[in-house]
Amino acid sequence: MIIPALIRRYDRLNATEGAAIAPKGYSEQQISFKIVITKRGELHAIEPVFVETQEPARPRQANTKNKKSKPAEDVVSPAKIKRRPKRMFLPGQSKPSGSGLNPCTLWDNAAYMLGFKVDDLKPERTSAAFQEFRKHHARLAEQITDEAVGAVAKFLENWKPSNAREHQDLAAIATNFGVFQIIGEPGFVHERANFKSWWLSHGGDNKKAHSSNDASAGYSLADGQLGPIARLHQPMIKSVAGAQSSGAAIVSFNQDAFTSFGKEQGDNSPLSVDDAEKYCTALNALTTNDQHRVRIAGDTYVFWAEADPEQDVMLCSSFCNLLDGSSRQAAVSDDELRAFTDQIREGRLPSAFGGGESRFHILGLAPNMSRLSIRLWLSSSVREFAERIGKHLAGLKMEPVPDSASPPSVRELVNETAPPKSGFADSDRVAPGLAGAVMHAVLTGRPYPRALLTGIVGRVRIEGLADSETRKDFRKAQHRRCAAIRACLTRNHSMEIPVALDTARRDPPYLLGRLFAVLERTQENAVEGNLNRTIRDAYYGSASTTPAAIFPRLLSLSRHHLNKIKSTGKRIMREKEVGSIVEHLNAFPTSQGMENQGLFAIGYYHQRQSYFTRKDEAADAD
Repeated sequence: MIIPALIRRYDRLNATEGAAIAPKGYSEQQISFKIVITKRGELHAIEPVFVETQEPARPRQANTKNKKSKPAEDVVSPAKIKRRPKRMFLPGQSKPSGSGLNPCTLWDNAAYMLGFKVDDLKPERTSAAFQEFRKHHARLAEQITDEAVGAVAKFLENWKPSNAREHQDLAAIATNFGVFQIIGEPGFVHERANFKSWWLSHGGDNKKAHSSNDASAGYSLADGQLGPIARLHQPMIKSVAGAQSSGAAIVSFNQDAFTSFGKEQGDNSPLSVDDAEKYCTALNALTTNDQHRVRIAGDTYVFWAEADPEQDVMLCSSFCNLLDGSSRQAAVSDDELRAFTDQIREGRLPSAFGGGESRFHILGLAPNMSRLSIRLWLSSSVREFAERIGKHLAGLKMEPVPDSASPPSVRELVNETAPPKSGFADSDRVAPGLAGAVMHAVLTGRPYPRALLTGIVGRVRIEGLADSETRKDFRKAQHRRCAAIRACLTRNHSMEIPVALDTARRDPPYLLGRLFAVLERTQENAVEGNLNRTIRDAYYGSASTTPAAIFPRLLSLSRHHLNKIKSTGKRIMREKEVGSIVEHLNAFPTSQGMENQGLFAIGYYHQRQSYFTRKDEAADAD
C-alpha cells in the first residue's frame, strides 16, 4: 500500500512538466559551494552556493515589569534571514557512510573534489578519495566529447590538495556537496546537454550499481513485473527527524534473523531497481518539502494527494496548517486557508475539489537506528478525511477565542501535555507516539488517546490553566487546553459540553469551576487587582480534585474579600453570582475523576473569560 502509492506519485510528477521530482538516474542533494574554472581547467574561484530564506517572526519575552508594555504573547522578534544550501537534481546518488571509495559524477563533497576535510583525522583516506575522484573524471572525459567535462578533468589533474589551505573560507562554505561551473557560462557542468544525453543513454549510476552481476532477476512486489531486483533500496531517505544525516531506509535486511530461505538483502522483499528508485525518490521529495512535511514530538509526517497540482497544494497546505499551526509559511494565502478551514468545520468541501473522491495519504515516520519505523499510515478519500477533520474542528470549538486565533493544531494540542520551558510548552517532553495517536484519532474518527486528556488536565492541575508567570502565550494556552478537554469529553464520553458560558447548566463540576472563578474575581476586586498571588495559584489543583476539602474554606475567605470591596455595585454582583451557583449545589464532592476535573476547567474558563467582555466590564463599572 505505501510503496505503490509512492510509485504512483513519482510517475504522476515525472510526467508533469516542471514538477519538483528528481528524474530517473538523478537525486536531490544539498549544494553549498561551487568550483568555478576556466575552459582550460584553471581555477578561477571557489564560491558559496546558498539560498536565503526568511524565517517567520517568533514570540519573545516582554518586559513584564513595565505595565505599559504589550502583553507577552503579542511581542515578537523580527524575522531573520537564514542561508541554506541550495537543492539541486544531480546525477546518481550520494554514498552512505563506510561504503568505501565511491566518487560521484561532476559533484561530491570537498574531500573527493579537492582533497580537503576540516579537522581531518584520516588524511590518507581523504587523499585516496581525491585520487579516485580524479581517475573517475579522467575516464569520463575520454567517453564524453564535451569541453566542459574535459576542463574538469584538466583541473583535477593539476590540482594539489595542499592548495586548499590558501582558501580560508573553504571550511565555512564546504559544509555540503559542491558542483563545477565554467566561468562566463550559465548553469553548471552537470546540466550541459552533452553530458545529460550521455548520462541517460548509459543508465547513470543505477546501471553501474545494479548490473546483472549484482542484481538477481525476480518479480517486483509493486507491479508483478519481471526484472532485476534491487539489492538495496536507494536513494536513502533523508530529512527525517532523529535519523542518520546520511539517510535511512524503510526496507533493509542486515542481520540473518531478518532474512528468509537464505536470501540476502533486497531479495527478501523483492522490488525492481526502477520501483525502488521511484518510491525512494518520491519519499525523499516529500520529507524535504515543508509543504508536505511536518515534525511533531520527534516524528516526521508526510502527506500527499492523488489529485491535480492545484488541489494537491491546497489540500497539503491546509493539512499542514491543521497539524503544525498557522505560523508556517504556506503555499496559499491565509485567507484561502481560513476559508477552507471554515468550510471543512461546517462539513462542506470546497467546490474546487468536486466530489472529493481523490485519494489522500498520510505517512508517519520515526527513527529506529539505521532504519525508519512506520508510525502511521492512513489512506482514504479527500471527502472522508474532510468529514473527520470537520468533526475534530467542531469538537475544538471554544469561546471566547483570544485574538481570533485559528483552531489549535495537533502540534499545539499535544504540546499542552508538556511542562513549560522558557515561557512555552516544551515539545521535547511530549510523550513519544502521542502525536501519532492523536492524528490517528482525528483522521479515523476514533476516540482520542486518553493520554491527551490526562496530560492536559494534569498540567492544568499544576499550573491552573495557564498564567503570565509561566507562559508567554497564556491566553492562547488557556483556550487550547479547554478546547482539547472539550473535544475529548464530547468524543470519548459523549458529553454535551457548552461552547460558551452556560448559566443554566447544573453539572456540579461545571458549577464548581464557575464558583472558583467567581471567588477569584472577588479576591481581585477586594484589592483592586494588586495581587502577586491569587487563590488560583494556591488552591486550583486541590479545588478541582477534592472540592469538599477546599471550597468551605474558600467561601469563608470570600466573605472577608467581599467586605473589602469598595464598590457597592461590584460587591452586590459578586454576592449574587456566588448565591446563584451555590443554590444548585447540594454538596461538595469529596473527590473528582479526570473527566470531572476537565469539566471543572471548562467552567472556570467560561466564567473567568466572561469578566473580560465589554458587557461585564460595563456592569462592573455600574
